[in-house]
Amino acid sequence: MRQVTVYRENGRYAGWPANYGIWSWGNEIVLGFTLGYHSSAGGFHTRDRSRPFVGMQARSLDGGETWDVQPTPCKAPGDRGLSADEHMNAGMGVGDALDGERYIAATLWRP
Repeated sequence: MRQVTVYRENGRYAGWPANYGIWSWGNEIVLGFTLGYHSSAGGFHTRDRSRPFVGMQARSLDGGETWDVQPTPCKAPGDRGLSADEHMNAGMGVGDALDGERYIAATLWRP
């Protein structure tokens, strides 16, 4: 076993990959996470609650040796981080960005 850093940038806060998921097919691995800004005053999670989070995706084609990181390739209301509402101040969440727009929630289910 060997540790590999998937994402690191000074002043940024990357978190909650378990909330966003990880998938693998052979040597291809894709994982999701949310990206915000660091704040030492952020409490238990040292993140800046006054700045928005964005959804990110990391992809490896060599079994996790190297990673390509980019914004998650999907539309999110207000271009905000999916599932990050509880980590930001009130008024900055996805629900607040809807502003009357209609979105359809899809659920995949298999028996």
